[in-house]
Parts: sequence; structure tokens; C-alpha cells
Amino acid sequence: MIAFELLDRRLLAALRFVDAVGAPVTSPVEARAEGVDPRALGWARKRDGTLLLLRAPGLEGHAAAFDVVPGAPAPGEEILTLDLRPVDPALAPRRARIALPRDPDPEAAGSLMAAAEIRLAPGQTAAAQGLEASVQVRVRHADGRAVEGAVVRARAGGPHPEALGITGPAGEALVRLPGLPIASPGPGATVLADLEIELDAVIDVSAVRLHAAAEIAAARAAYAARRTGFPDPDAILAALLIADPGVETAATGTVDLRPGRPAAATLTWTPA
Repeated sequence: MIAFELLDRRLLAALRFVDAVGAPVTSPVEARAEGVDPRALGWARKRDGTLLLLRAPGLEGHAAAFDVVPGAPAPGEEILTLDLRPVDPALAPRRARIALPRDPDPEAAGSLMAAAEIRLAPGQTAAAQGLEASVQVRVRHADGRAVEGAVVRARAGGPHPEALGITGPAGEALVRLPGLPIASPGPGATVLADLEIELDAVIDVSAVRLHAAAEIAAARAAYAARRTGFPDPDAILAALLIADPGVETAATGTVDLRPGRPAAATLTWTPA
């Protein structure tokens, strides 16, 4: 006779990762929670790369509840801050915040029934694919040092979505802009050989790291070993919107992009 043990438990959250152009990330992504013993979290990984959170401190009742969901904590009341480190170096590590518990209502914005989508910026070995437009952006402090951890934004305007990158230890970020058309539809439509893109870099003053040229090799080694303390682009951009004095922008620049032809630009940050 063979005996089986049946264990039922409720999913707390599902995290689905996509790259800069919205393609699913199927390679592993390591997740660590700020201030939480890794042994206190329970993770599982699906074949498609989705991470499943099965156990978290303070949510033990939710993990075991099926028919009646506990009233406390209420949906979204707890914030789990995760440092995410992709195994693939073509994807940049980042920090993300997940509101827990997820809402059991399938129609809710933070529904447990839907995976929370987290976008990963291009990493140190990333390259543009096919005919997509891209720009390699260098962010420098006014004294010439490389700025690690700046959030680079590329904006074409009109219907084109904003594209993001995060600078690494050499102060460089690749920004990929998929499907950038050379034709502008609608009244007054035109066909262009290239399109002017506005660039800037958003800087969390207390969190960025500055490296002189002679320090970049050591900075790369430290970056490869780091597992926590990554920038959260969503939180940094949200702080910029509310004029947080701890967040600044580097000088704005522009560059002409053409599908299939990489461009380059340098932005200089002069602290306020």
C-alpha cells in the first residue's frame, strides 16, 4: 500500500515577469524580501517563469483559508518589498513592492486571480533585437563619475509608451523601444526616416552609487554579488511626480532614433 499526504494551501500572490518589450521572462528570478528571513517565505516557480508566493509572515491565516478569507489584514494592507535578481544578466535587477494580501475579488485591480506583472529593464549584457530602436545612455555626475542606479526614460510622445532603463555600475543603460513606427497615422500623416526621442535620467539622490573610472571594475564585481538594495523604478518615478526633494533629474537630452540602428547619448547630473 502506498500512502499519500494531501496538503492544501492557498496562493498568496503570483508574480509574472516581462522584459522591456513586454515578452515573458521564463528564466529564473531570485526574490528576497527586505527585512524578512528568507526561510519565512515560501516560493514556488512555474515553468513559464511565474513566481508563486505560498507563505509570508503575518499571512499564515490567509495561506490556509479557502471558504472564508480572514478579515485581517485587509486586502492590500501589508506591503512586501522585494529585491528581484534575474539569473539572466541581460535583465537588470530591481526592487518592487507587492500589496498583500491580494484581493480575492476577481474583478479587483489587485486581484489574487491575476498575476502581478513586473517589468524588468535591460541588463548589462542586453542588446537590441531585430529592427527595434534602441539607445545606449550614459549618465555622469558633473564631476565625471559614473552614476549607478539612475532610472533612464525615453519618450517619443504621441501614442508611443515611455521606455525605461536602469544604469549599472558603469553608469550605462540600454533603453529598448519596440515597434517604433516611422509612419505617423492620422491627419497630416508623414513617413519619417527617424524620430526624435526625449531622454532624461531620474535619480534617487540617497541611493545612487558614484564610481570614478578606476573604480568601475570593482563596482562591477560588487554589482554581480549584490542581492539586495536595488532601485525601484516605479517608486522613484512616483516620488518625482510628487516633487520629492530627494529625487532629481539629470539634464534632458534628445536623440534621433531609427529602427534597427542603435543610438547613443550622455546625460549629465548636476546635483541641486
